[in-house]
Amino acid sequence: MSRAERLAILCFYEKDGFVDTYVYHLVEELISVSDKVIIAVNGKIEEKAKVYFEKRHCTVWVRENEGYDAGAYQDVFRRLGRNEINRYTQIVLCNDTFFGPFIPMKSMFEQMEAKKSDFWGISYQDTNLVRFIGSYFLVFGERVIQSGDLWNYFENMREVAAYQDALIYFEFGIFLYLTGKGYVHSSVISKKKYFSNLICPYENLKYEKLPVLKKRAFTGKDKANMRRAVKFVQDNFNYDVNLIHSWMQRNNIVPEADDVPDETGAAVKTNEIPQLSINDIYQFMDRWKEVYIYGNGYYGHILIELYRIKPQYIIVSDGQASRQSQYRGIPVIAVSEIDFKKKEAGIIVALNKSNTHAVEEVLGRGENILYMW
Repeated sequence: MSRAERLAILCFYEKDGFVDTYVYHLVEELISVSDKVIIAVNGKIEEKAKVYFEKRHCTVWVRENEGYDAGAYQDVFRRLGRNEINRYTQIVLCNDTFFGPFIPMKSMFEQMEAKKSDFWGISYQDTNLVRFIGSYFLVFGERVIQSGDLWNYFENMREVAAYQDALIYFEFGIFLYLTGKGYVHSSVISKKKYFSNLICPYENLKYEKLPVLKKRAFTGKDKANMRRAVKFVQDNFNYDVNLIHSWMQRNNIVPEADDVPDETGAAVKTNEIPQLSINDIYQFMDRWKEVYIYGNGYYGHILIELYRIKPQYIIVSDGQASRQSQYRGIPVIAVSEIDFKKKEAGIIVALNKSNTHAVEEVLGRGENILYMW
């Protein structure tokens, strides 16, 4: 593929508009593989960085900080228009939430060209309930673009008002949408065990072969793991770790020294995922005249928004401070208002693991209650 065929859109966000050195490196990598680079700024960007990027022939568009990266991409698509989008045979969507890639971007694209997929990214995950490619780096090919399906997705995407919306409507949603239309996906790596970039960044680098380090990993409590992750990058990749250190220093992040062997904690830090797939949930639903969802949060909204499940009721705990009267037209009621022994109703407990166990202690087990954990 010639470079004239590739458009890269980078979403940048930093609350004060400061551009760290790792971002300059990321932009240079995108320039090396792209014919056109657009930097969509959510909020602010310092003038000297804007001038630098424009001198490097990047287009810099500053927008209101709304909609996260999904909203930025949607804005760029609309600003360019469908005809301009259709000029490209490959479109890259990338944000600045990671350090890396720790392998040259040119090599990564050459590697992925051989896989002949319609869309791809750096990391793929199957967490039973959802499958997705990490939206921090996505590449869409000619078939997806020329069909109009990529344009239509962003044109019709629901408003992203919160981080959870960005996950469900964009990261999870675009994967489900495209695979549902028969498009073939691939990825640089497929995570098998250590799913969480936040809990186990070192294990992701060493065992999953993930060629990036997510910035969110540095907000975790395990500073020793973070230290090992940075050291692993230094020892195993041709990447200037000073790019990481300068960001850490500016944000007052100091990793703790440790002498813990590499494998310590690896087994217990495996990310826990729901035990049920969406097909298990569909099969459970087929058995009941009515279906209720217990939980008006992340997992409940995945079922309602992503998989279009419409229960008769959404159940929440008694006295829940954030209780709504309805969600998407579905009545929200307190658990004390429900007869859990009602024979024609099935209840899906869509909560995280700890809350699921707390609910199970109250409700017990029954053929009409489905626990995801």
